[in-house]
Amino acid sequence: MRAHMAECEDPDCRRVACTGPQSPTNLERTLYTLLTEFPTVEREWRPPGGCCRYRLDAYLPEYALNFEADGARWHRDKPGQPERDAKRDAHLLATHAIVTVRLGETELLQRAYGHST
Repeated sequence: MRAHMAECEDPDCRRVACTGPQSPTNLERTLYTLLTEFPTVEREWRPPGGCCRYRLDAYLPEYALNFEADGARWHRDKPGQPERDAKRDAHLLATHAIVTVRLGETELLQRAYGHST
């Protein structure tokens, strides 16, 4: 067991090397635009405790609220993805008291621009 695994409270964590911030996707940029009235949005925030597996798309620490932009590329047709997302969300809630709101690609684009393409 790697040292990280001994620290991490998520038994299914398969941590990859921390490579620093990733460039946001277009859908994540759309999410950030929708959340501009919240000045404390933390992008790509990682929960404390040694687990680097989870990067939260848009975290509002004062509300313990996480928004995830679920794009079609990663979430629509991947077998088992809804179950993995639900497990991740449950872990964040149980371990860090963070509630996750998932917004699909169509919903985000409709809210931001009034259309889905």
